[in-house]
Amino acid sequence: MKITSNEPTKVNDLAVGQTKGKEPEAGKAQARTTPDASGVKVNREGLATNRIKDAIAQEPEVRPTKVAELKAKLQQGEYKVDEQKLAQNMVNRALREDLER
Repeated sequence: MKITSNEPTKVNDLAVGQTKGKEPEAGKAQARTTPDASGVKVNREGLATNRIKDAIAQEPEVRPTKVAELKAKLQQGEYKVDEQKLAQNMVNRALREDLER
């Protein structure tokens, strides 16, 4: 997995409550919110998302144990590359990146 940014995107959907005098529309789902110390209601899913993004951002981009394992296999001649699978993954990734733009 490649992380493209060092900073997680913060969730911008902070709910400050309903407009005074207006009732919520029938049939519309309401976000579960929790007031914080300032009285602002914060979407619980947004908080969970931010925690997950923070945890991912703290993970190293390079896994030293995996790198050491692969180096050892290369040096011993035990690491074999499946060229077809590698080529297919490269094409798939390029197509995915093009679609995301």
